[in-house]
Amino acid sequence: MEDQTMNRFWRSESADHRLGFLLLMLLCLLVTPATAGADYLVTTSVSAHGTISPVSALVSSGSATTFTITPDPGYHVWVASGCLGGISGNTYTTGAITSNCTVAVIFASNASPSLSTDTWIPTGPEAGLIRSW
Repeated sequence: MEDQTMNRFWRSESADHRLGFLLLMLLCLLVTPATAGADYLVTTSVSAHGTISPVSALVSSGSATTFTITPDPGYHVWVASGCLGGISGNTYTTGAITSNCTVAVIFASNASPSLSTDTWIPTGPEAGLIRSW
């Protein structure tokens, strides 16, 4: 009985019903947000003399994630930036993730250099102080 009902539905005499059904399905696909439940990739970029863990994370849209930064002995975190986040101790926490992004970490020696040049980047995901030796 069920097969007969479906056959009747798809036969040419019910073409208006088929068209309406297909248009309804198309409309459902068009109004469903493409980013609903989207996941984004947060990658890392790390200089020599330390590590970051994990090296990447898959994060749900609007969520934040954390990374543990570990300098080698005799080194410290000089700059950590990206993904609208911030560092506290050795933990870097991103802002709300809305696209793929990268957390960058640069380690520096604890020995004091004699000369430095500071560059301030005022806005954007890479905002912060960049110090060159």
